[in-house]
Amino acid sequence: MVCIDGRVGFMGGLDLCYGRFDNSSHYLKDAEEPYVWNGIDYSNVRVADFVEVENWQQELISRHECPRMPWHDLAVYVKGQVVKDMAKHFREVWNHSVCDITGVGQSMIGLQHQQSIRSFKTRFQSNVKVVLNKVVDHTQVNPEKGLFKKLIDRLKYQNENNSEVCDLVKVKSNQANIVTEFLSPPRRSRSFNPQTKGALEKNDYEVTKTNLLEQLNTGKTPFLTEKKQGYQSLKVGLTNLLLNKTQNSVECQLTRSAALWSLGKEETENSVLKFYIQEIRNAQYFIYIENQFFMSSTAGKRIRNSIAQELVDKILQKHRTQEPFQVIVAMPILPGFEGEVYADSAAVLRVQMHWQYKTICRGPSSIYKQLEAQGINPKDYISFYSLRTHSVLGETPVTEMIYIHSKAMIVDDRTVIIGSANINDRSMLGNRDSEIAMVIKDKEMTQSSMAGNPFEVAKSAHQLRISIFKEFSGLSEEVLTDPLSKSFKEAWKGVAKNNTLFYRRVFKCYPDSKIKKFTDIFQKTPRLSTYLKKVSQVQGFLVEFPLKFLEEEQLKIKLSDKEYYLPYISFV
Repeated sequence: MVCIDGRVGFMGGLDLCYGRFDNSSHYLKDAEEPYVWNGIDYSNVRVADFVEVENWQQELISRHECPRMPWHDLAVYVKGQVVKDMAKHFREVWNHSVCDITGVGQSMIGLQHQQSIRSFKTRFQSNVKVVLNKVVDHTQVNPEKGLFKKLIDRLKYQNENNSEVCDLVKVKSNQANIVTEFLSPPRRSRSFNPQTKGALEKNDYEVTKTNLLEQLNTGKTPFLTEKKQGYQSLKVGLTNLLLNKTQNSVECQLTRSAALWSLGKEETENSVLKFYIQEIRNAQYFIYIENQFFMSSTAGKRIRNSIAQELVDKILQKHRTQEPFQVIVAMPILPGFEGEVYADSAAVLRVQMHWQYKTICRGPSSIYKQLEAQGINPKDYISFYSLRTHSVLGETPVTEMIYIHSKAMIVDDRTVIIGSANINDRSMLGNRDSEIAMVIKDKEMTQSSMAGNPFEVAKSAHQLRISIFKEFSGLSEEVLTDPLSKSFKEAWKGVAKNNTLFYRRVFKCYPDSKIKKFTDIFQKTPRLSTYLKKVSQVQGFLVEFPLKFLEEEQLKIKLSDKEYYLPYISFV
């Protein structure tokens, strides 16, 4: 997440670090000066992960011998009211970090946030000023007296020895609706300097008091409103590094995974997970998921987020009612960890694969096994795909996966969820990794079709999905418009199958569903003539996700692995 002056925001899965820059061409090589990827920015984390990043001019891999690993990500560019929420979130994270983690509070950011709501009638100003003065001066307000007696709640006071501060005052009447937020620094650690704490609070309240009284005296009385349920209006441009930018008027809502350790919240917030579940349940025809990981409760009791089970339940519901429905999932063909999959040092890579395969197709509670138990062919409703590309480096044909790092879901070409949250417990439960995501619903609808039926879709969501699918498959917009049509399914699956066969026959690379055990792995460098003869078969980057790869091997962490002594939740 990036905010600029509280006016412009960027949100998505992209890390701000070396090795992430890419575009829709996903080039494998950069061997001629001037380089696009300089020093360690030319990277392939499957071959060598980053070390000594301060020495950025070093080359971790040879650009003349090893292809880089391309990167696919999604992000949104936003303007409007939602950016104020993004900026507020940053302030909360920053202040919690400098206090609770470092124990140093001198670098804290004031939490004042101006947002004009309405101008209240003059006859209310004196009453508002009285209440305001009492609040900022830490004076007890009697809820049984005054104009606003019925609706003052959640009001907390402190004396000098209490670490908790007044956080929210709600004041209402039948003629006015005022919600004033007095945000002092968030929850402090025990190591927080009391003298610093007192000075910060005093300054925070004095600035707040001065600003609000000045606004009252001018008759404008802008107040912070409590964040409403639902969505706020904003302008948003959607782009997925294709540089095809669209700008639409949409509604959006920020969601988070946040808890005591990550944000000082007494109650864990897992609103990202809640919105994923809500939108899956509300889906009518089609869900597209694009995520770096795919680990969910269908893998077994050890994983708690229920996203995969919600997909199963939705498919079963649609199957019972004989309604058309389709789920497409795009994810990396391998987890992005250094080392060969059979290496002793690759235990983390293998255990990630273990939980993902358990979620999708291995084990009695997996998505595929649950559907098969009901007499359903899972591929009629849900399918998994990855991305791969190829080139010639020197005189040698080379291939590498395109690493899908995005965290997004598009539902019925109407709703988009995009942010930093992976589909695993670390991101979704709320009390573990700190995450943020944006739910976007377009106000501008356009006529399209789903399963051959006329269907209104959101302009920005539809354009985003079409641009992604064009990049992946090389198919035309006409074919891609209706993701449940026969022509789409034949073309999409055909591209994935043909590309998969090309890489299998020419490179014999892994992962591949024909490779059931480690001893089956046999990679070769193809002859240039063979490559040039068959390369015209490839269209786009789409390949089938290898559901049967290493299905005869035990991918869980073994007793002999050092990772065995870490809690399993570290990996899910």
